Amino acid sequence: MKDPRTAFRPNHSNGVRRTLIKRSLAAGALFFTLSSTSLPLWAAAGRTKRASPRIVVLYFSATGTTKRAAETIARMTGAPIWRIEPEVPYPDKMRAVADKVKADEKAGIRVRPKAPLPEALRNADIYIIGSPVWSGTMPAVLADFLRSEGFAGKSILPFTTHMGSNLGDIPEAMAAACPQAQVAPGLALRAPADDTIRPEVAFWLKQTDARP
Repeated sequence: MKDPRTAFRPNHSNGVRRTLIKRSLAAGALFFTLSSTSLPLWAAAGRTKRASPRIVVLYFSATGTTKRAAETIARMTGAPIWRIEPEVPYPDKMRAVADKVKADEKAGIRVRPKAPLPEALRNADIYIIGSPVWSGTMPAVLADFLRSEGFAGKSILPFTTHMGSNLGDIPEAMAAACPQAQVAPGLALRAPADDTIRPEVAFWLKQTDARP
């Protein structure tokens, strides 16, 4: 039979054990949160999101390859994404696109963007801008869009999707179109630019410090 004087004495070892268990569970929960790819990094770190985004992903895509890459990058950064479109849509087949591009160039047709950048996306610090490589450079509609927007005082991170052209002259062309922006080293993603691009995108974002 227990001594009545010790029957209600606190069990300090049990209290310590409970504290350690709680701390372990809290640490495990934190690790899971930081490891989760379903949350943008700014949210996983417990920071408050700004009223306007720090990073915005912009892209032009005619056949869907650059769109696919841009969507992966947007998911990885937690950034909003916006598609640059021409006033007159391109065909959805690459051969037909190539024929139209040649015809437009021969006729001296200016390919204008359908819409300017939305006001809600104008105050970001970094613009990750994606483009296919057409004849070694960026499509005319993207060049026109960049000249119109300027992105003065902003950082531009160019990425391309390609079938062997790598970056082409796109970083240099973006710098020429936006002389008051800072253009960082680009990332070339070989088609089909599916979800397997995540490791090289993650390395590029770390190197350019484009983190939320």
